[in-house]
Amino acid sequence: MLGSQDASIKTRLTRSYMLTSALSLFLACLAFVGYDYYSQRQSITKELSLVAQILAENSTAAISFNDTQTATEILSALKAKNSVMLAYLFDTDGEVFAKYVRQNILEPEGAPKRRGTGHEFRDDTLVVYREIILDGKKIGTIYVQSDLAALVERAKQFVILTVIVLLIATGVAFALSIVLQKSITGPIHELVDTVQRISEAADYSLRAERTTGGEIGTLTDRFNEMVTSIEQRDEELNQARDDAEAANQAKSTFLANMSHELRTPLNAIIGYSEMLQEDAEDMGEDMFVSDLGKINSAGKHLLGLINSVLDLSKIEAGKMDFYLEDFDVAATLNEVHTTIMPLIEKNNNALQLEIDPGVGEMHADVVKIRQILMNLLSNASKFTENGTITLGARRLEDHGKEWIEYSVGDSGIGMTPDQLAKLFEAFTQADASTTKKYGGTGLGMTITKHFTEMMGGDINVTSEEGVGTTFYIKLPAVVIDPKTDPAEAARQAAEKRSQQAQKSEAKAQQGDAPAPAAKPAEKAAEADDESLPLILVIDDDSTVRELMKRTLTRESYRCVMADNGKDGIRLAHELRPDVITLDVMMPEEDGWSVLTKIRSSEDLCNTPVVMISMVDDRSKGFSLGATDFLVKPVDQEKLSILIKRFHEGFPSGPVLVVEDDEATRNMVMRTVEKAGWPLAQARDGAEALEFIHKERPSVILLDLMLPNMSGFELVDDLRDHDLWRTIPIIVTTAKDLTKDERLFLEANVQRIMQKGAFDSEELYQTLRAFVHERLPITARRKRSEVANG
Repeated sequence: MLGSQDASIKTRLTRSYMLTSALSLFLACLAFVGYDYYSQRQSITKELSLVAQILAENSTAAISFNDTQTATEILSALKAKNSVMLAYLFDTDGEVFAKYVRQNILEPEGAPKRRGTGHEFRDDTLVVYREIILDGKKIGTIYVQSDLAALVERAKQFVILTVIVLLIATGVAFALSIVLQKSITGPIHELVDTVQRISEAADYSLRAERTTGGEIGTLTDRFNEMVTSIEQRDEELNQARDDAEAANQAKSTFLANMSHELRTPLNAIIGYSEMLQEDAEDMGEDMFVSDLGKINSAGKHLLGLINSVLDLSKIEAGKMDFYLEDFDVAATLNEVHTTIMPLIEKNNNALQLEIDPGVGEMHADVVKIRQILMNLLSNASKFTENGTITLGARRLEDHGKEWIEYSVGDSGIGMTPDQLAKLFEAFTQADASTTKKYGGTGLGMTITKHFTEMMGGDINVTSEEGVGTTFYIKLPAVVIDPKTDPAEAARQAAEKRSQQAQKSEAKAQQGDAPAPAAKPAEKAAEADDESLPLILVIDDDSTVRELMKRTLTRESYRCVMADNGKDGIRLAHELRPDVITLDVMMPEEDGWSVLTKIRSSEDLCNTPVVMISMVDDRSKGFSLGATDFLVKPVDQEKLSILIKRFHEGFPSGPVLVVEDDEATRNMVMRTVEKAGWPLAQARDGAEALEFIHKERPSVILLDLMLPNMSGFELVDDLRDHDLWRTIPIIVTTAKDLTKDERLFLEANVQRIMQKGAFDSEELYQTLRAFVHERLPITARRKRSEVANG
């Protein structure tokens, strides 16, 4: 009745006042009109009855003497009363003795029937009857009929007047309601305004001013008390949040420091024990070789345990970062196969690969994928003897979404249902006897499960005691960082799926195209001059090959062409080129796969490889071992300058070791000295920068956690300097890198090596690749000839 419940209190109060006032006034006016109408009817009835009585008394003689004329004259006196319409005088027999009819009034047919004394309202008229009595005897009856026009007119006028009064009174009531409601709504509006300001500004120091008493005043007081309570609570929550963030930051700092502080001395223990073991073997001290091997093995085991505990701590603290990239699933499984084989063979097991030919590429954190598979394969090897272990991958489609399913199976001891129930609990193994016999902490499976779920997948296991166990890891083909906003995650996933579909379609079209006639090599006209540097160009586009041949031939290089990855690898082994240019997008085997094979080959691992692609993916290129990167369409001048740089080389400078930990620095320096390379050292970034100003190093071995000037700052400074930007940098660190740190380093350094995770031979080979690459091509060829006898 008062309108919508959403209407303001001001509107509702005004409506309430108006409705009450209008209804009251209306009822009062209705009562007045009704009362007046009723009173007027009574007055007219009395008046007409009195007229009838007078007529009756005056007509007594006329009726008694049967004087009709006199009786008619008496009735004619009614002309003075305009309201009287008709009048009849009946004798004792009920016959009309005399009558009066007002002008312009149509006399009714037949006289009305005689009646006794009384009155009645009939068809907007009033009829009065009066008996004429003489000496107690009825001698006749008088009938008088009057219209009610005056009564109706008065009623109309009274109604009009009442309506005017009602409208005026309603207007006055409206004005008064506005004034009255302000006394109620004013304080309420001030309270609402205060609430809005507090809500918008989140400023709980504001208070509502009390301007009235009563319930509204009490409401204002209680609101202020509530705001005070909220302000105190927010202060406590802010303090708790600050304390939690400080604690979280302290935990993160602690984890980072512990990662560095624990791995750094372990790196020295592992490195020195390895060196001593090699020295003992060279000196024939067989008694010490075994003991040193045990020290080295124990150090690596402890490092693995520390890594697992730190990984679990980062997961629980929500600090685990994911570095997502595109990679070939089959190539990754082949790498894992190569890495895990020594452990597989330890218990006389065989490892079988079961890779679906159409598995294709995946967008995920390849490092964590490798860690998951290594954990599962390590467990399979541990619990299997003289058996078979399988490693597989296939592409699935479920509810319109593509998935990659990895599987690791073994024919080992298997598990009971009770053991399966607690398989993924941290620091838990199947049972106490398992721990005693096989060792381990039970962290590997927990970390595997966490990594899988954080990448949006799930892990399942089937096992039968005494028969074996199979693990299934199902992950999205396009993994999205778990910290990404859902809407942005959906957009990225759709974009990646579209890119993968385009790649697959391009490869399919290339695969369907008719194969050209076999041309394993296209040689330039100057191919007979063996003294010229040899460049191998691997590209499926004949136009690109022809342009590069012209450019390189003009610059006095020999050129050999290959139109696919398979021929390119074969020619590289046969001809041992000085530089390889490698296209990324090729049919059958893409450039990334070819680059991986080149870097894993002993005779080609040091050959400079320049990647050429339509997409600037230099981070991936450098991470896989590319020497440099060019984007199509290739700028021929840049290509010439790049090849010339490899041909002429830089002055052979020392290997600069930048490390603040003395034990680690000495260990690395021994490896460099053993290789016969010139050496320089610096304890922090500032010392390193000072040295580089004096002499350009051939390569820099850089720790990141340095005093005064960190490794990150040094890299940033070097890459901003035109003359130093091309110095190869190999990072050796015990730090757990964040996603942003890893992205920065992969864009600016050639290698990232985790302390404790590499041995002296791996360090030597890595250094050899970069020191070797910086020599002129002719010098490299001579060194290669000497090395090969």
